[in-house]
Amino acid sequence: MNAVVVFSERLGALGEPEQRIAAETGAELVVEPLWTEEQLIDAGGRADVLVLGAVEPVTARVVEALTRTTLLVRRGIGVDNVDVAAATGRGLPVAYVPDASVEEVSDHAVALLLAAERRLFAAVDAVRDGDTPAAGAAVGTARRFADLVVGVVGFGRIGQAAARKLAPLVRRVVAADPYGSPSAAEELGVELVELDELFAASHAVTLHAPLTDATRGLVSAERLALLQPGAVVVNTARGELVDEAALVEAVRAGRVAVAALDVTAREPLAAGDPLLKEPGIVLTGHTAAKGRRSGRQLRDEVVRAVLDGLAGRAPRHLADPSVLAHPACALAGDAGGTGDA
Repeated sequence: MNAVVVFSERLGALGEPEQRIAAETGAELVVEPLWTEEQLIDAGGRADVLVLGAVEPVTARVVEALTRTTLLVRRGIGVDNVDVAAATGRGLPVAYVPDASVEEVSDHAVALLLAAERRLFAAVDAVRDGDTPAAGAAVGTARRFADLVVGVVGFGRIGQAAARKLAPLVRRVVAADPYGSPSAAEELGVELVELDELFAASHAVTLHAPLTDATRGLVSAERLALLQPGAVVVNTARGELVDEAALVEAVRAGRVAVAALDVTAREPLAAGDPLLKEPGIVLTGHTAAKGRRSGRQLRDEVVRAVLDGLAGRAPRHLADPSVLAHPACALAGDAGGTGDA
């Protein structure tokens, strides 16, 4: 019986990269809706490999039901929609792609931050409304980049890339990350500080932390109150890092001049969501990772992970490499391998 690889319909149509899987292994490729636990459980009854996006709810209940599946592949960098601990406990490896879109996401964050600081979003809206004086007034409040202190929350691959791009433009870059590399910070001229110190010092904050129990809601009303007046907040990481109700209030109060969000806690947003109503909030629809080079690289690395899994090999990047030591794990590899985020 040929292997079956089920792709979430959220990932779009299959193309030439994915067809390599069928050509090289004879596997059947299927695209299905995987929006609910029930859909995932149903698909898992037929799938040797499941390929997922960022929102499919792979809960402990789902993991227990995936009795046929030998590999989960997350097409992207985050795995917070997957109960990795449950998967590891069952011997089910979770592969992901941590490096395909580092440049694109950091580019997007820097572009949003600089455009927000120049008040370009308000200026564009004013000109479209026929109010050029209002555009001038908006840009007239902009600070010089050379005067800015920018805080980078999360100092992994993407946070470091953002800091590298910002450092030549601004007065000072500070970063907060309990696991941040002091050597990388020194090389980039970045000062590692505590999170509250970062918020108190920063004119603009860009978020690049993973979503964990410790980071959920870290951008709270209390931390927003620490920011320099007229601050900019950029989020290209995970929506749940931000207390969105508190952010809306901070924008309305003028404490935050612009919040530029590529991600939100609920995607897509419901009509009438407060985030959609505030002119000081800019939304880019979870597009930061997209780009000519990153899109192809992402798909190629997913294909490589699936081919490895179908051949009984461990993919290069696993969310928890210790799963390979589990007696129920169907893949062979180095249990001390890569699990970095």
